[in-house]
Amino acid sequence: MMTADNTAPNATRAAVIDWIEHILKRKNWTGTDLARKSELAPSTILRLMNDPHHNFVPSLKTLRKIAEGSGYAIPSEIVSAFASPGIVSDDPFSQTPRSFVARPEPPMRFAGGDDGPRQESLMKVTYISGLPASLQAKDAPDRAVPVLPQLAGDTTATAYFAPDSVFAPIVPAGALLYCTRSRDPKPDDLVVIVKKDGRSLVRNVVDLDSDGVSVSKTVPASTEAVIGYDDIATIATVVAIVR
Repeated sequence: MMTADNTAPNATRAAVIDWIEHILKRKNWTGTDLARKSELAPSTILRLMNDPHHNFVPSLKTLRKIAEGSGYAIPSEIVSAFASPGIVSDDPFSQTPRSFVARPEPPMRFAGGDDGPRQESLMKVTYISGLPASLQAKDAPDRAVPVLPQLAGDTTATAYFAPDSVFAPIVPAGALLYCTRSRDPKPDDLVVIVKKDGRSLVRNVVDLDSDGVSVSKTVPASTEAVIGYDDIATIATVVAIVR
């Protein structure tokens, strides 16, 4: 990795480390576990995490492998940094994808929904809250985000935004959750449950049976509550979390 100055690379390196530490904590993995899941040499992760004086910044190609192996999308500020003149890579695959580069947005057209088949690059964001529907903010701004590659063509995909810390420690305030309803949830999945009373929950699935969905907000999971199917309006499996 070649750099034009030290400030941008150091900030990017710190952001990458924060992202990887978040993955390891959420997954309860070691750096070696993450490397294996990402099809990387363990030294790639360990060098980054264990040598604070080294200026090594992984290429975007490497970060994509980490995202694919962990299921956690690369945070937008890291992707944007690779479009900055402060960071130059000799890796031909490390160029920032056009869909993630900051630029004037096209007219607001959404993928899926009432606009027809999922062909566009943007998807609408839905704000979620643990408050009852009667107490939730009514003026949440319209917002759209790029569709993740792994959700392209998925007409059930949804992007949820958690503006506050009501879902902590599972989801930090300000997190964006990319979800799908294309398959049924299974134990160990992280899901967004929107209840019929308007409240939302972000929980780990412990079990599913005839009584409902057993969920937990701890890792490792232990049953916190059982939510009856009759109380659920929507349940979607989290594919990626972007902070």
